[in-house]
Amino acid sequence: MIFDLHTHSTASDGALSPEALLARADANGVSYMALTDHDTVAGVKALQAAMANPVFAAELSSPIELVPGVEISAAIDGRTYHILGLWLDTDNASLNAFLDSQRGVREARAEAIAEKLARQGIEGALEGAKALAGDAVLSRPHFARYLLEQGYCTKEQQAFKRWLGAGKPCDVPCKWPSAEKAIAAIHGAGGLAV
Repeated sequence: MIFDLHTHSTASDGALSPEALLARADANGVSYMALTDHDTVAGVKALQAAMANPVFAAELSSPIELVPGVEISAAIDGRTYHILGLWLDTDNASLNAFLDSQRGVREARAEAIAEKLARQGIEGALEGAKALAGDAVLSRPHFARYLLEQGYCTKEQQAFKRWLGAGKPCDVPCKWPSAEKAIAAIHGAGGLAV
């Protein structure tokens, strides 16, 4: 059996839609796949709905067990860590309220990043990053993709090295919740925190 318990879709900063990600897992013989987008379960919900469709499920070469998950940004001793929540209830009201607050933190960070980029002479970054993100949780990789598309760099990683990375001119640290709060949100939704 092959397990992949840490994946991202276009619901956060991944390159593939939830359905395309599952198709790739199927093509690679994965038996258990966790969709663990950053601070959202929207991709998991979309995939759960798709998998409930008999036509979609019949296209898989073998059954894949979807592990509902999330990757939550949290702070431990002032440093940012990512905590996976696996096998959780995506409809849990407390978890979804917690994730809504995470989205608010990310949106405030995005506005501050855009302001700093504007001071660097890069206009329209917030609108550009939002357009690339669509309905996804807005994050720094969306800004990096915008900078790449606008010709400010030749690779996304260069955007981090020049503007977005820790200590760089457009770095905006976040005040994430404590790891204890993140773990409590995961446990409250019946999940396992890793």
